[in-house]
Parts: sequence; structure tokens; C-alpha cells
Amino acid sequence: MHKNRWFSLAIRVFMIWRSLQTSNMTMLVASAVCLAVMLLWCVYRKKAGKAHVTKSWELQ
Repeated sequence: MHKNRWFSLAIRVFMIWRSLQTSNMTMLVASAVCLAVMLLWCVYRKKAGKAHVTKSWELQ
């Protein structure tokens, strides 16, 4: 990874860590449930063949 990506990753991990420290249990559980539901939805859509990944014109 490029240096800037490592720096961005470190900042993101720090922000998530601080967010977890200051959140209450209800918020943490609700966030985990939402994350799990969205992950399962993405996996379902991918396996059903309904999600198609295309290159962005910006990457060409």
C-alpha cells in the first residue's frame, strides 16, 4: 500500500476505536445488527446473480 493509504487506514481505525469507546451497548448492538444484515444482503444479491460489478469510467 502507498504511504497515504496506511495513514488513512490508521486514522480510520483510531476513529472506529474511539467511537466504540464512547458508544453505549444499545448503539453497538444496533450497529452490529445493521452491519450483519447489509453483509448478508450483499452476499445474497451476489449469489443470486443480481449484482454486477462494472468499471467506472473514471478508472479507464
